[in-house]
Amino acid sequence: MKKISYKGQYHLPKELPKVVLDQSFLTSYSHGEQIHQANTPLDYLFFMIKGKGKILLTQENGKTTIIQFIHQNDWIGELTILGAETETREIRSIGHTICLAIPMSVVTAYLLNDITFIRLMGAYAGHKLVSRTMHFSKNQNYILKHRLASFILEVSSDNLYQENHIQVAEYLGVSYRHLLHTFKDFRQEGLVTKVGHQCFRINLTEIEKLAIQDPN
Repeated sequence: MKKISYKGQYHLPKELPKVVLDQSFLTSYSHGEQIHQANTPLDYLFFMIKGKGKILLTQENGKTTIIQFIHQNDWIGELTILGAETETREIRSIGHTICLAIPMSVVTAYLLNDITFIRLMGAYAGHKLVSRTMHFSKNQNYILKHRLASFILEVSSDNLYQENHIQVAEYLGVSYRHLLHTFKDFRQEGLVTKVGHQCFRINLTEIEKLAIQDPN
């Protein structure tokens, strides 16, 4: 985590009072850097200003599973402050990521009794639940090539895709072999091109054509 002092160039949540912003700061993360470690106290409530991230769960057998992805204007830690989650999850950045970090002491002093803010957190938590439901619905209703294209669009950063195939197969609900076969087709068709170890540049135009279209 690298602190950034200047806030003026970034869009910050309008729901946060000046006294909160004055005691918060910006943090910068490189690709794959840990934003929060699992099962450790939540020292900050984060607001993602730029970039993407993923929420990970490490199971008892040591396997790491992707739970959900987070994007610009998403919050990190809202379930903890709402009392809906007692064990924190691991959060890692995707690409270059910038977050607003609000110390928990500030959250407790100024935000937990702010009705407008608590309503915002409640609405956001509900939106996140709907998003997870839609993910499972897509897994049931579309064949893998369309779901994989949508997934690549969601998690790529600067047109680079760098996800672990084992975790992706589990997240998409398919076998590792099926995913590799489909990904091989993507490479042969020029939808992705390898540029480094587990790093691929995506053909954005063609990937978008294949991805599931949002009905809204």
